[in-house]
Amino acid sequence: MANKKDDAATIAAATDDAAEVESLPPAAKGEGGEAMTDKELGKIQARIELATADFAAMAADSGQFKITWRGSPNYWVGRNTQKAVAICDHIMQASEESADGWFKNVASEVSAHFGVARDGRIYQWVRTENTAWANGILQDPNMAIDWLNHCVSYGINPNLVTISIEHEGYSGKPFTEIQYLATLWLHRYLCNTYDIKPTSNNIVGHNQITAKDRANCPGKAFPWTRLLGDLSDLLAPDYKPPTNNPYPFDPNPNHYTVGEGILAEMTARKEVANGKEEWYTPKPGQEGLLDRSFCWSTNSTQYEAFQTEKGWDIRVFPITGQAKNKA
Repeated sequence: MANKKDDAATIAAATDDAAEVESLPPAAKGEGGEAMTDKELGKIQARIELATADFAAMAADSGQFKITWRGSPNYWVGRNTQKAVAICDHIMQASEESADGWFKNVASEVSAHFGVARDGRIYQWVRTENTAWANGILQDPNMAIDWLNHCVSYGINPNLVTISIEHEGYSGKPFTEIQYLATLWLHRYLCNTYDIKPTSNNIVGHNQITAKDRANCPGKAFPWTRLLGDLSDLLAPDYKPPTNNPYPFDPNPNHYTVGEGILAEMTARKEVANGKEEWYTPKPGQEGLLDRSFCWSTNSTQYEAFQTEKGWDIRVFPITGQAKNKA
């Protein structure tokens, strides 16, 4: 294994390359979207080459994995009295950068809670207490899965009871080692936090919910046997979850809500052409009001805070109706 200095250099190089990759415009359309460009493939390959087995082991042992917030406007607030009982795994059929662009497109009506890139980066688009639009279409579902059987019997959208994880790449292509260890880390965290038993009943593929249109999601190369085997210690009778299992990343660190008056510290900046969106920017002296991008909403209004070259802005726009969960 490389020494710490070499590790730091590897991480720095990966970070620099990732920053360049993120400057690429989104090209694909999520699952089933168009193929990556040669430029995207080249950049991703460069990142993958940095993620050697030694680096993967180092990242796992040192807790190097972390979750970076991206945010998506495509979600329902809360879970409509339901709770997360399962994890649903997906394959992006695209690069992470392309999927990110698709999830941030209101018109796509698609999102996921998390995404794991082939270089081990982990991203989050929807908070776990909210409902992502990832796997809501019931199409010849596997009725042997008890919670899915319950969804069918009582007309419950599967999105309401699942935490969705997308994986960068294409169906049938094996994970890189760093990608596998990153998703293992994420699955372990979610199982511990939400008391999800790591069995084939509670960790499923999209194909088990939408059998026809998503038959190859996440695909035959998904490491089911290895993943469930590596999580099997959580099933031991004497297993005790960590007493300190903090959320890896808080997308709303100050816990702002609409009712707490965040907009009172903002100044209306402009309206876009269609007249249905409002934009706000912090008042002088309040530029540090926000330190990360995040989204929140009420039953009728969506709020998205994000950083621009001129500082922080908040975009406010009406919610016209619930999506049909095309993913």
